[in-house]
Amino acid sequence: MKIIVLFLILVLIGGVGVIPAGVGDNLETLKVRFDKTPEVCIFDIDPDISDRARTHEILTRVSVDAWTEALFKEYPKGNWEIIIHEPIAWEDHKDKSAEDFPHCTIMVVFEGLSGSDALGTTSINFTNSNHKFMVINAYVNYVDNNHIIINNGNADWAIESLNDYTLQSVIIHELGHAFGLLHYINSSPLPRDMEGIEVSVMYPHLSISYGSVVDIKSPELIMMGKLYGEYGWNGIKYPVIVKSCDFLQNIAYDCKW
Repeated sequence: MKIIVLFLILVLIGGVGVIPAGVGDNLETLKVRFDKTPEVCIFDIDPDISDRARTHEILTRVSVDAWTEALFKEYPKGNWEIIIHEPIAWEDHKDKSAEDFPHCTIMVVFEGLSGSDALGTTSINFTNSNHKFMVINAYVNYVDNNHIIINNGNADWAIESLNDYTLQSVIIHELGHAFGLLHYINSSPLPRDMEGIEVSVMYPHLSISYGSVVDIKSPELIMMGKLYGEYGWNGIKYPVIVKSCDFLQNIAYDCKW
């Protein structure tokens, strides 16, 4: 699917120095938000790249459900329903653009390699008031710089597939971007045996060796409340969108609008 990219954000591999929620920790927003119930569309991967399209669909649905359940638990008065449409086959979208799917406001597109260290990206297009949408690109493969293969006498890095834990964690993170969150910024480093995503799923780095699915945590839920209010997508909106909040022990104590 062809995408017009107006703004692009990344989640990268290699979270080495990671951060606890402490004085000065900060979670930012994209200064955008949906004004109606999000509608998620899943775009099947090119079958020449992967035959796991149905697994990708399941991981996406589970990730959406994780956000919905966490938001309902935190803000039980709110409407946090997210519509998930049936997957769109590769043949039905390979030559089309995002604008050809006006019912989709969050598009989850699966691809092979990113061409960089990125495991996922989210692009934003809110220029058309009749069709505001986000496009998530989830990359199912990565270059293993620790493994060299020899092919016809030529040496090259091995191409490996992300495990399902990592891929689902990427989708959960990118959905946070799609809802309007940016990144959790740390104030000081943690020991190397800890991961930043243990503080917030919006931490900008994710190790491909992380062995479990990330959990949605307090900072991102607090920020979702700041963006949408306790009544959800269709609730009362603040006249000015929050830009960022500082965190102390996972509690927002200072927000900038």
